[in-house]
Amino acid sequence: MIFQKHRKPKKITTMTIYNFKHISGDKTFFMGDMHGNFKSAAYYIKQHQNIFTNSIIISLGDCGLGFEKYNYYMEILWKANKTLQKLNTYIIMIRGNHDDPDYFINQKIQLSNIFTIPDYTVIQTNNNKNNILCIGGALSTDKDERLKEEDRINKHRTCKRKLYWDNELPILNVTEINNIV
Repeated sequence: MIFQKHRKPKKITTMTIYNFKHISGDKTFFMGDMHGNFKSAAYYIKQHQNIFTNSIIISLGDCGLGFEKYNYYMEILWKANKTLQKLNTYIIMIRGNHDDPDYFINQKIQLSNIFTIPDYTVIQTNNNKNNILCIGGALSTDKDERLKEEDRINKHRTCKRKLYWDNELPILNVTEINNIV
């Protein structure tokens, strides 16, 4: 794994622990690379509710947050959240390289059953038997293409769109790791 050591995060997090002991059962699922397809994910969960009821779904980055305006995501996620409430299912999103880190550092998505978390968050499941340390980010192999496309679409726009974020790499924070251990 490549860690970004030279850059300080915008905000050093204090270790956050999310405890899901109120969920009966020990079902934890992992998914990745939604790339903004929140409606499809919600539809799939609803169609397979016998599997996903009373569970935690951890989205392992590339949620697709930051390419559109904030209200766009809130409108879609608000509807998905209603379905998840009925199923007692939670989606926890970890940042990826195709996400605006600000959504995670500042926890911009905080609905009852869908939320973004900052790096160095610990998720406890199965009556505290499982601890999952979440550190997001990755190296973009498509960086050059994304920057070219960003330049192209922003050439004549007053309201600029981002397609690439400089602080996409995971940040090695030894202090946070020591606090957790």
